[in-house]
Amino acid sequence: MNGHFLRGLENDGARFWWDRSLRAGDVWDDEIRAHLLEADLALVLVSQWLIDSRYVRDVEIRMLLERVGLEGLVIVPIILSACDWQRYGWLSRRQHLPEGDKTLARHYNRPGVRDAMFLKIREAIRGRLKGMAPAEAAIEATSGAVNLINTLEPQYYSVVDAVPESHEQEQHGLRFEGKGTKIIVTRRGHLAKELTADDIRHLTPAELETITTMQKAVRSAHDRWVSLYSRRGEPGVEQQLRSLATDLAPDLSAVIWRLKQFGLDLEDHYSRFYYFVVEAGNI
Repeated sequence: MNGHFLRGLENDGARFWWDRSLRAGDVWDDEIRAHLLEADLALVLVSQWLIDSRYVRDVEIRMLLERVGLEGLVIVPIILSACDWQRYGWLSRRQHLPEGDKTLARHYNRPGVRDAMFLKIREAIRGRLKGMAPAEAAIEATSGAVNLINTLEPQYYSVVDAVPESHEQEQHGLRFEGKGTKIIVTRRGHLAKELTADDIRHLTPAELETITTMQKAVRSAHDRWVSLYSRRGEPGVEQQLRSLATDLAPDLSAVIWRLKQFGLDLEDHYSRFYYFVVEAGNI
């Protein structure tokens, strides 16, 4: 699919990256992973080649779907050519273009018709880009960061204290959970509060941008943490994890402190974890 029709979206602040942007000498796996972590929207060009590619399946799609669950990342599938995409839930559950069982190659192969579909795709992406105001973007970023913290918390304690991982977290009475553009607060399993964009709309644009940037910093370290933690026990990995834990401390503590500024009560484990992270950052 020709990407020239997307260029006009750069006037709306969009920046596009795909593997053809790689330059001679780049470590391609590192570059792809880094951009998958930074993306705010994933435009997936679906063909049988993509579906059958082991790297796409095991690395690219896995990372994107993890971010969907943790941060609410939006995936927009574009069906390029005939393939068995309906077999895969991550594709069949999503609204795609062209709609129905049509493909670009078969049903939009004449220039005029194809240009019309390209325009429809362009407008769909523009709608996603413009559909989120700064407050909504900031609350979605915080929502994703909360889920990352919930995942990291028991592992972080384990690494810094050099003890086996505990599952005590499952017994905590207070829990924050990110749900796209809101944060759900439950107390002993019952809904206590919902935090939405309206609760932070009073913040300045600079403060909202800081929140989004802070979350991206946590997210960028998360994939490395997951990779290292899965190899815990191998020579040298424990020290790398402890070093990463120290590097993560400022951003983790900043995210938790933001939750307090948003009016959420940090009693229970979030308050303890905040002070633990601050201390870890001073090690």
